[in-house]
Amino acid sequence: MIKAVIFDLWHTLGYNDKSNENLIVATANIFGEKFSMDFLKKVEEGAMIRRFPSLRDQMISLCMRLGKEPKGQVLEKLAKLWDPSTRRVMFFPDTMPYLKSLKKRGIKVAVVSNTGCFTCPLFKEGENGLFDAVALSFELGVLKPDPKMFKWALKKLGTKPEETLMVGDTLTDDILPAEKLGMKCVLIRRENDRTSVTKNMGKYRNMIKTLPELDKFL
Repeated sequence: MIKAVIFDLWHTLGYNDKSNENLIVATANIFGEKFSMDFLKKVEEGAMIRRFPSLRDQMISLCMRLGKEPKGQVLEKLAKLWDPSTRRVMFFPDTMPYLKSLKKRGIKVAVVSNTGCFTCPLFKEGENGLFDAVALSFELGVLKPDPKMFKWALKKLGTKPEETLMVGDTLTDDILPAEKLGMKCVLIRRENDRTSVTKNMGKYRNMIKTLPELDKFL
């Protein structure tokens, strides 16, 4: 019996609302590079693994991890791109109704996400009584697929792995590490997500396109 559902954030529950561009792809373009999972990981390591005193400090750290000199123009472009005031976190239309329906059924809800410290003011533990646990990389100091992220959420939820369902859009970061811990997993591929870079990155035995389809796995 499933007692809790852990969700990835980006391209699972929500997206960035700025001009249909993927943040990591746009960052790669600034440096004249192509998107790759290796590039994504370096960006996450540089910008999403700790709390920064300012956006400028975060961008300097990002540059250093990428092996790029943090020059003035580059920093200006990055800061403009990553500015949280111009990049709102938006829920997909089915997110809030479905999360509320889970809560009504007595199923706990958690978020586990690789994300930066200036990005997610909306996703706080206990926000509107919706989330029972929120595990964000910049707060925990680790990134998915590190099992510490999932173990922290499980401990906070008070559920066993076999009682918990993991939902995410990335096989390597969301599905495989959770599966290794004994969780049931579902891969989501949202057709209306125009900024996703994971749509063609592998398949999984349990796949959905919308959150209400999760009911068949509960």
